[in-house]
Amino acid sequence: MQRILGASLLAIPFTWAVACSSSDAKPPASQTGTLDSPGGLQVTAALASVHLGDEKCTHDESADLATASCAAPAADAGPPTGTGLCGGPCDFSNVQIALTSGKTGGPAHVTVVSGSLIDAATGAELQSLTAYTPLAWNGAKYEPWDETIAPSTELKASYTLSPPAWSTVNDGGSYERQYRVRLLVRLDNGAPVTLESQAITRDPPVAT
Repeated sequence: MQRILGASLLAIPFTWAVACSSSDAKPPASQTGTLDSPGGLQVTAALASVHLGDEKCTHDESADLATASCAAPAADAGPPTGTGLCGGPCDFSNVQIALTSGKTGGPAHVTVVSGSLIDAATGAELQSLTAYTPLAWNGAKYEPWDETIAPSTELKASYTLSPPAWSTVNDGGSYERQYRVRLLVRLDNGAPVTLESQAITRDPPVAT
């Protein structure tokens, strides 16, 4: 059975390696950048991991995040829908970003302005992606995050990515093809910074 990403967010610590990197791919764009806020705060942003999930797999993972557990769904939750935090198998696309802020300046708001799915071989942009449902790791689990970061803070953030439309990318060979995920990130209304993952592949389907 496919894993439920929402469930893993509740229990699995932050992972640092970008999965499925390829040694023979073109050199990646920077996975780390420096964000500057007009208010004086400077934040180092590092793209920690990226996962490309299933087509049409989208949901607000923050729903009932503080109280719900997919490991033990409520008895009256009803039959699985296949699209919810506790609604059956759904392999979400996801990105994790490590943020480290400097000591000076005031609190600032982090925004993932846009995202793109890139062909790792050609550099062509295949699709636009949206990052939503920001979560922050509190040491034990992910919880909803308002995207505010204060000075002298180390923060591990997670975003769900809108699901790539794999059926429009190619003729069924999307598991063999390599991709990169490109994000445009900024602090408040400061200049945006581009972060780009190493070359990654989709996880092969799991037999049920």
